[in-house]
Amino acid sequence: VEPFSTMKEYGADTVRFYLPYVSPVWVPLKFDINGLKEVHSKFFNPLKNTYNFFSMYANIDDINISECNIPLEKREDIDRWLISKYNKLLKYVTDAYNEYDLNKVVHLIQDFVCDDLSNWYIRRNRRRFWGSELDNSKKAVYKTTYEILVGLCKMICPIAPFISEEIYTKLTGEESVNLSDYPVCDESMINESLEEKMDLVIELISYARNIREEAKIKVRQPISEVIFEEKYKEKIGEFESLFKEELNVKNVNWTNDLSKYLTVTYKPNFKEVGKVFGSDIKAFGEYLSNITEDDSKKLESGELTIKLNDKEYEVTPNYVIKTINSKDGYKAVMLNYKTVIINTTLDKDLINEGIAREIVSKVQNLRKTSGFDIADRIDMIYNASKEVVDAVNEFKEYIMDEILALTLEESDKAETEFKINDYDMKVSIKQVK
Repeated sequence: VEPFSTMKEYGADTVRFYLPYVSPVWVPLKFDINGLKEVHSKFFNPLKNTYNFFSMYANIDDINISECNIPLEKREDIDRWLISKYNKLLKYVTDAYNEYDLNKVVHLIQDFVCDDLSNWYIRRNRRRFWGSELDNSKKAVYKTTYEILVGLCKMICPIAPFISEEIYTKLTGEESVNLSDYPVCDESMINESLEEKMDLVIELISYARNIREEAKIKVRQPISEVIFEEKYKEKIGEFESLFKEELNVKNVNWTNDLSKYLTVTYKPNFKEVGKVFGSDIKAFGEYLSNITEDDSKKLESGELTIKLNDKEYEVTPNYVIKTINSKDGYKAVMLNYKTVIINTTLDKDLINEGIAREIVSKVQNLRKTSGFDIADRIDMIYNASKEVVDAVNEFKEYIMDEILALTLEESDKAETEFKINDYDMKVSIKQVK
């Protein structure tokens, strides 16, 4: 592999990060350009995008970070969750550096930057950055993001010296990241219970999104309800508004009776149980076909013991094949002993709101490609089928607020063509001075 053209295209840092990423440094490596692209897209892009997002709004607000010193206990849960995650990351990464295990170092850091920082924290807190008033919430999100970015620069400096130097010096105004002390984990900032709650929320949201995808319901299409198990309500019930926003859902419901929404059947996994049950295999199959709810819970948790023909057996989850059948109007998933269900029925109001959200997305992209500033006000005209017109009329105020439109009118003069779900639409926008 000719190194200089590769470094010119992807950067020397990407090549440096990629080498320990694909295998421990003592294992022979076959260079793969696709692996390099993966590192670029899953680590460097999220890191750069996070910094660019932070710096853009910090400059707009003319932020002096020294004036944003909100104490940790007065920051929001999501701020304290990220700081807890960061300090735990720092602890693990420091241990891995001390063991000379760079493979572990880069994977730990990439997972944190891509999943926790970029895909969750920054995305969840965009509206705090957008807020017009520099209140304590906005100061806290600036301070938290700043602290994490500075800490990450110090952490990755030995492996990615160029981007860490650039971001660190721009953030701090100091001469070099290499002249700073390596960060030290603050155990007092690690909050296990908060991490456990937020991680459970993220996991359940991920499952619900997968169900939407399987049901072919677009992300911007609102749905009427998501159903979780009652046993989680005490721990994460406070996050209902977060579930609604993340899943684009109107109601969050909790249940102890999953049979209203789905049926679960169990059959023997013959590959695993043939030698275990022997002649009792038929009796085991009959038992599974009539399993009680209490026994199914014990089975899921790996604590089930049964007696067949005077013999006692410990039944583990790998002994069975589980099949989930959702009832009409619902779709469900069971993973890691957790069940998530969504209502897939869409009425006219939900469909119209979905059309309105698609319009907002398309017009926001049109604003961007037209070179408009994020704060520019616009006038908009459109031409569309009756279904789209009905949706616009129903959600006109919402659309105008989201796209910063002063006027929104029907007109035959609209030019830019869009596909809104299955409908045609033409749009023109004009910047208002």
